[in-house]
Amino acid sequence: FWDDPTGALLTSARTGALIDQADVVFVRFGEKYETWNAACDAGYAAAMGNAIITLHPEAHDHALKDVDAAAKGVAREPYQVVQALAYAIKGAMPQQWYQAEAAE
Repeated sequence: FWDDPTGALLTSARTGALIDQADVVFVRFGEKYETWNAACDAGYAAAMGNAIITLHPEAHDHALKDVDAAAKGVAREPYQVVQALAYAIKGAMPQQWYQAEAAE
């Protein structure tokens, strides 16, 4: 029952339901096969009108240019996703993260 095709269908139903309920969808693209799933999830979120923020290394910019064009933002590091969410909710960047980034 839990072989790949059935598991994929159940995962797709779960992910779709969660995207339907979301205000913002963060999509992380990695080096593994999950990247293809992430691209499908990003496309579904865009079609549903969700705000999207992507997370991926600069090396993927060209391959993900169309996905990034539909996104409200592109993050390079996980802490930037947290900053974006903090800004969306509170309207200001957390001071300690902003200062740490500026010092680099």
